[in-house]
Amino acid sequence: STRQQANQLASFNATMSSKNADKLVAVAEVTKKSGKLITDLKQFGIADKDLKTQSLNIYREEAPYWEDGVQKYRDGDWNASISIDITLRDLTKSAELTALLGDPAAAMQILGQLEPYLPQMTPSQAVAVYAGMGRVQSIAGRPELAEAAYRQVLTLSAGLAFGAEWRPQDQAVALGNLGTMLLRQGRAAEAEPLFRQALTGAQGAVAANLLDGLGAALAAQGVMQAAWQAQRQALDLRLAALPEDHAQVAASFATLGATLLR
Repeated sequence: STRQQANQLASFNATMSSKNADKLVAVAEVTKKSGKLITDLKQFGIADKDLKTQSLNIYREEAPYWEDGVQKYRDGDWNASISIDITLRDLTKSAELTALLGDPAAAMQILGQLEPYLPQMTPSQAVAVYAGMGRVQSIAGRPELAEAAYRQVLTLSAGLAFGAEWRPQDQAVALGNLGTMLLRQGRAAEAEPLFRQALTGAQGAVAANLLDGLGAALAAQGVMQAAWQAQRQALDLRLAALPEDHAQVAASFATLGATLLR
């Protein structure tokens, strides 16, 4: 759910739940879900101060049954839930966040309301809206429509000078997003130069993601040694910034292993 406040902030709430006959399993599953969502939200750009986790709620269902014509109840599954309150400080990202929280249809409605105002927006505002369109279409599984939106991002951003509203890192993300959509459509040869171009302005986690994309594009073209080298660089960047047991580090190891087996 979401509501817009007078100070131009938007508040969202996400609730995760898990159900299992074993209480500890239900709690572990919902804790894992909430941890992943918090990681995704931070990667999206939500600061720690704008995330508030509510207390864990646990209850046990009562399963009805009949015995000798009398309805009785026996203990059922355990239910565990965690709610997270989210404050969004950039309203141009409302649709993207709505899609990230699992409601792409509502996200498309938000974007539909913004679309008529695109001609009146500044280039930086329009870039943010088209980036949101690309993200939502990607989440909805429509890479061809996401590709069109990300191309608009790059076209409009070409007229922006690098500064607070458009950084080299933003350019790198936009190029990488387009490359990813091309990969999803089986167009690895077109995606490869986009990832290479993006890497010239990327650093940190963004660079690691781009190296993964470059590796995937190379692997899809059968250039396995170069693919492995790119993915190894991505792993090194993550190991330098994250604990060894972090999910992204584990994913990097899995990607490398899969490439070696091909």
